[in-house]
Amino acid sequence: MKLYKTKTGIVIEKDDKFFLMKDENWDQFINTDHLFQKMEKLTRSLMPMTDGNKLIDEGILAPIGSQELWACGVTYLRSKIGRQDGLTLELESTDDIVASVAAGRRPDQTVVGFAAEHGEGAAERGRAKLSRKGLDAVVVNDIARSDIGFDSAENEVTIVSADGEREVGRRPKEEVAAAILDEVERFRTRAAAPSTVEPE
Repeated sequence: MKLYKTKTGIVIEKDDKFFLMKDENWDQFINTDHLFQKMEKLTRSLMPMTDGNKLIDEGILAPIGSQELWACGVTYLRSKIGRQDGLTLELESTDDIVASVAAGRRPDQTVVGFAAEHGEGAAERGRAKLSRKGLDAVVVNDIARSDIGFDSAENEVTIVSADGEREVGRRPKEEVAAAILDEVERFRTRAAAPSTVEPE
């Protein structure tokens, strides 16, 4: 199955058939949990297009600007070298890697996930992932904003943990990374501290 961002909307290609979703937001759609399964369901409920190839050839857009990102078996291709007639995103169903790492962690490991969320409620969705995946923290960034993130030298994140939320305001990405590492160090220091509870 392939997924395309086009001028007309999001297009799914499956078995040489094309399915168009006009009113879906690209960033929200590709960050959906269980995306592969959602696409399978949509291809069963939508009518195939008659001019899918033409739409792809004439209306293809880059998935995320000039950014090239590899994550969890999903590849975003920026270059037309990836496909002669345009840019494509190929998806395969994969295991939830970070949840698998968290489930098999050693006592001395700290597992932090990253969540690219879209718009209002981003931190709440990050907290849901924290609980569902069994993580120590989730670093949430809002991909709805064009002034931070992928095509910017700066970012702004919220670090969500069992203790609460820490806002890391807009700053150079190197400083955001340092703030995340500071938070990881705090988790690890607290975990390594001896108990103050007297044994009975």
